[in-house]
Amino acid sequence: MAHHKVSVSIELTKAYAIQIPLSHAVVDSYNDKLKSTSIKKTYTHFPPFLIRVDYMEIHAKNCLGILALITAVLFLVAETYATQQFTITGELIPKGIVIRDATVIIPEHDTKRLNFDTAKVVISYEFTNARDETETVELTSGQFHKGFVTLSGEIEKTIDAKVVVDAGGKDPLTLDIVISPDVSISFVVIENIAQMKLLGVSRSVKNHSNKFTISGDLSSIDGDLEGAIVLIQSSEYDYTGERKKLNFGSVMLDEGKFSIEAEVQEPRIVNILIIGNLGHTQTKAVIEPNAEITLESQGSWIKGVFATSSNASRHARLIDVWQQSEAYLSTRKDYLEAYQQFQNHPESVNDDQTPLHRELVRKLNRVRYDFLQQVARNADDPINALLAMELNAFWGKEEAQSIYDRLSKSLDKDLVARRVTHARNDHASYLATIGIDKGLGIGKHVSKFTLPNLDGEDTNLEDLLEKSEYLLVDFWASWCGGCLATFPALKDLYTSYAEHGFEIVSISIDDIYELWADRSEEQELPWVNLGELKGFDGEIATSYGVTFIPKNYLIDSNGQIVDKDISTDKLEEFLVGKFSESWNSDESNLDDNDN
Repeated sequence: MAHHKVSVSIELTKAYAIQIPLSHAVVDSYNDKLKSTSIKKTYTHFPPFLIRVDYMEIHAKNCLGILALITAVLFLVAETYATQQFTITGELIPKGIVIRDATVIIPEHDTKRLNFDTAKVVISYEFTNARDETETVELTSGQFHKGFVTLSGEIEKTIDAKVVVDAGGKDPLTLDIVISPDVSISFVVIENIAQMKLLGVSRSVKNHSNKFTISGDLSSIDGDLEGAIVLIQSSEYDYTGERKKLNFGSVMLDEGKFSIEAEVQEPRIVNILIIGNLGHTQTKAVIEPNAEITLESQGSWIKGVFATSSNASRHARLIDVWQQSEAYLSTRKDYLEAYQQFQNHPESVNDDQTPLHRELVRKLNRVRYDFLQQVARNADDPINALLAMELNAFWGKEEAQSIYDRLSKSLDKDLVARRVTHARNDHASYLATIGIDKGLGIGKHVSKFTLPNLDGEDTNLEDLLEKSEYLLVDFWASWCGGCLATFPALKDLYTSYAEHGFEIVSISIDDIYELWADRSEEQELPWVNLGELKGFDGEIATSYGVTFIPKNYLIDSNGQIVDKDISTDKLEEFLVGKFSESWNSDESNLDDNDN
């Protein structure tokens, strides 16, 4: 009688494998034992070896000897690849914060059709097998029960993995994670926006010699921090001159606390953003291998958050030294109080007055720049000089170019290519744009342009001038709070004066169409709304000297500048003065006709 032959292939490495035939009867008798062994578990979790079983018709021979050999191999593998348990917990939350920037886009999910209560949650990873093929291995899976899910499994070493939640949408939700032995990970699924976030802790360290940590307890801050997100980002140039974002991690606060552990190979500046329901703030930090940064708060307001570190770190030597000075702390305290006062009572400041908080910002910047400029000029370590430049020591000043030139000669060529050459070129362009802005004074003609609206239809400046007596060219972006704050007053002016010859054209300098479109729909802009969508580097933005927003030009029907960077109050005064003359003239003509 013929028996089924089982061929067991154990791949120990990409280059080495053992293939051993076993009788079907023997495999059946040892099936339960194989399922319970650590090696069976390893099959699920590790790329270094696989066990494959194929069936053929053949008689069994030498089963006991073969079984002994397999036992020895399995024992060796089990000893070499001892596993440890990991645990991953997930929670469904109904609402969360939508983050709008160039790197975080809302997934295109119809949340009404998603059913997270029955969603399958899978933890998996990918590896390349002996045939150089990418395979996906499921570590563990499960479903939410009453809004929670707990998954566990075993791994031998730290690996890159994914959390995949399939709730029935077009595409599943995914979250990249790093799993380490004997570590717990928590995540949340935000149902109303179909996003996933790590909760409280983010760990992405595999090489501990490059590890840095940024953590904080923000529970003392007043206001609603439920669902608040902390992001750590930086940027550098690639070899083509394109600026790319570097993301070091993001988490949702867990009872006001967070910790982000990541890797960095060289000292660099990062931006720490905290985005909550009632506001947001950001602060800078210097990270490097072994750095430990802590977020603290001066007072109980979110704007009072700052980063600090130990005395031995570059952060302490480049930021804490001025940020913790008595002069800076006392001025910052006054600034926070003045800013809150302005936020609560903006009507207390006349349009021709400079708000107190802005004057105090200038004082704070002076303390910062005085120190950083000395570092950039005189630091013995060129890395510290570079970091000072990246903290904007000489931004907007001609002296920056000579310092960049000096750093180009003293730093490693690779570092110069990524962090000096293109930064110098960008700064040169910025200085040129400032020159253009200064040259566009009252009486000068603005540049012509043709740009698309949200439907892709082109509009040019000449057409707008033909239809209007005065045109406000207003540069803005979806992320610009100051821009959005002007829209209500501009809408009132547009309603009052559009029929008399006043027109507005808004030009978005967003980088992404969806951000421009979503914010435009939200704001319901009634005037001409065009988009260049190239940030501050766009040809039109540059030709109009745009280095900040909101930025505007009031021009007449000939394309000549009547005023620039005009406030809504001054714009109203201008329109009242100009169009009241025409109203009075119209009334006089009516009186003459009556006579």
